[in-house]
Amino acid sequence: MKLNKALLPFLLLSVLCHPAFADGNKPAAFLRAGTLDLTVMDYFMSRTFHSDPNATAQAQAIGGKMLYKTPYAAGFAAGIGVYTAQKMPFSPKSTDGSNVLAPGQKSFSVLGLSYLNYKFGNTELTIYRQLIDTPFINPNDIRIAPVTYEAYTARNTSLPGLRFTASQITKVKQWTSTEFVSLPKAAGYDTNKSVTMLGTEYQPSDDLKMQLWNYQAYDFLNTSYFQLDKTWKRNDWTYSLSGQAMGQTDTGKAIAGRIKSAMGGIMLGAGTHGANAQIAYTQAANGTDMVNPFAGFPGYTSIMEEDCDLDGQKAWLLGFNYDFSGAGLPGLYAETDYTQAYVPASDDKSFPTQHELNLIVRYSFADYWKGLSVTFKTAYVYHSQRLDDMDYYDYRLITAYKF
Repeated sequence: MKLNKALLPFLLLSVLCHPAFADGNKPAAFLRAGTLDLTVMDYFMSRTFHSDPNATAQAQAIGGKMLYKTPYAAGFAAGIGVYTAQKMPFSPKSTDGSNVLAPGQKSFSVLGLSYLNYKFGNTELTIYRQLIDTPFINPNDIRIAPVTYEAYTARNTSLPGLRFTASQITKVKQWTSTEFVSLPKAAGYDTNKSVTMLGTEYQPSDDLKMQLWNYQAYDFLNTSYFQLDKTWKRNDWTYSLSGQAMGQTDTGKAIAGRIKSAMGGIMLGAGTHGANAQIAYTQAANGTDMVNPFAGFPGYTSIMEEDCDLDGQKAWLLGFNYDFSGAGLPGLYAETDYTQAYVPASDDKSFPTQHELNLIVRYSFADYWKGLSVTFKTAYVYHSQRLDDMDYYDYRLITAYKF
């Protein structure tokens, strides 16, 4: 029988931590002391293009995730995570492309997580299939299954307020994929090169945080990212100021061609009694578009659909969200965001202003139905500059129950 190497972290844990059972505890009791996260989800999505209704992308799937992590023994713990999406009736083959189901509107199941975690002192090591949550490499968890990675990650918190992260990322599994492939290959380039990620996060107090990251995708792309966040409290109000800067250049053999891009942004926020408002501005330098083939984009004006990260693009955002608990409706939450984006006219083409409007409404049940939530999301994009001036709208209905 061929051994699935994705299960090796659990086999290694059983060998390394066998002394944990020496005091008479049974393995079954040890495993019952772990944590289980089980979520069942129904996900419906439809995206329609005004200029070409035949290009509609629509799918419905029922699925979810089952995540399990053992307790620590001798400093070791192991985790496993299974994700699945099963095709439902509103998923004709003619409307493929939503990334809710696998290509061809096919169901899928995948072992997305399988890792061994070891803690000693102020250092933590995680090896093999894992979640990574950083500005440019992250879960991008907006479908049924998140983006997960095969990686070897070390974190250290020996210095007060500082956390250092180093990771060698060898493969990635995208939303609907059942295979882990190299990150350049996931971006469309035939090479198995890995990515080295280094990060420093400094948080001297609860109201101030700085972070600096570098991602070296060999023979492909180098990305640097910096962010500063500051908050103030005055009476019942909380104010925030955030700034970000990022830059990219091609590296080595430059398999994607010349890349030279940069982008910066600033965001201001204010909130009180469950209501929060944000205003943001971002600007990309002239050069090439920002490249983000792996996961979610961290730009302040990136919302449901458009990232506002094209060559020379300038964008601003106005956002508002409200938790209705203070108004006597606990569990109800609403959020709306609006962006406008501009691209400077070139010698042979002018670009209309891009608009995007998002609305998110979520209701989380309580009491007997605690764990059940219903979320409605919709986005309208007018003059998409990424999609050559196309107009489209997108809506999603997500029902989830977390046990």
